Amino acid sequence: MRRIVFALAATALLALGAASPAHAAGASLQPVQDRYEAGDIATFVGYVSPSAAGGWVDDAPYATFAVAATGPRVLLGTVAFEPAPRLGPRTLRVSLTALLPSQLAAGHYSLVICNERCAKGFGDLAGGTIHVGVDPPQPIVREWPPDEVEIVNLPSGAATIWPAPPAPTPSTPASVQPRAATTGATGVVPTFARATPPAPVDLPSHDASPVALALGGLLAAICTGMVLVALRES
Repeated sequence: MRRIVFALAATALLALGAASPAHAAGASLQPVQDRYEAGDIATFVGYVSPSAAGGWVDDAPYATFAVAATGPRVLLGTVAFEPAPRLGPRTLRVSLTALLPSQLAAGHYSLVICNERCAKGFGDLAGGTIHVGVDPPQPIVREWPPDEVEIVNLPSGAATIWPAPPAPTPSTPASVQPRAATTGATGVVPTFARATPPAPVDLPSHDASPVALALGGLLAAICTGMVLVALRES
């Protein structure tokens, strides 16, 4: 009866996890081998961060179910965890070693991890996948740090990645200083001579001719006489 309750709750949790983008973006419990056969001992490893939507160590134990599109849900076992404080936000290493039932049908199984009655998931652990009797549809890339002990047991050519640490916060930029003068090859700051203003240009002068002077004097005398006559008549 208890297994039935677990299986039903696991199905509901799987549906909720698939519908939640935030949950799908979390950590994953990943298998050491790309493919297992029924009756094999399977090993899984993941690195977990706390999550407001999930439980934590105080809510243990956490069971793992293999869930297929059809057929029964299979309880694989309870995960173990240990601190991983030097790995930044991924503060726990989670692992599971489980004997796969010999009657387990071939197929791709989703993993659901939850505590008793599946009331809570484990941190940001979104689940995982196991391929039983079939090859994975695409290469599996494990999100494991370089010193993960199970890396030596991975299939030849298997890839692992680990999130890069967050970039340091940039410091406040210093005020911009005036750019220094560029020195030449000799180390002396080059100077530039000011442009010399153009020399004044002397315009050619034209001396008045004697005839022009005589005509001007005559015109001035006539005007003066006309003015005197007008004054007498008035």
